[in-house]
Amino acid sequence: MAEARPATKASRHQLITDLVSTQAIHSQTELAELLADRGVQVTQATLSRDLVFLDAIKVRLGGGLAYAIPGEGGDRRPA
Repeated sequence: MAEARPATKASRHQLITDLVSTQAIHSQTELAELLADRGVQVTQATLSRDLVFLDAIKVRLGGGLAYAIPGEGGDRRPA
C-alpha cells in the first residue's frame, strides 16, 4: 500500500531527503520512480529544482555515484 501523497513542497522535500539518506539513489529517474511508488508524481523539472533547493550533490559511493544531501553536520554521504 502506497503512502499518502505529500500535500506540500516541504513534505515532498522531506520525503526526498528521507529516501536519499536511507538508500543509494543513482539517478533522477530512479528517485522519481521511488517517489511514484509512494504516490508522489513529479516531473523531471520539478525533481531537478527540488534537488537544487536541497543542495543535493552526487558523491562517489562504492564505484558509482549516488545523490546525497548534507545533514546538519555537513555530511553528504548516504547513511
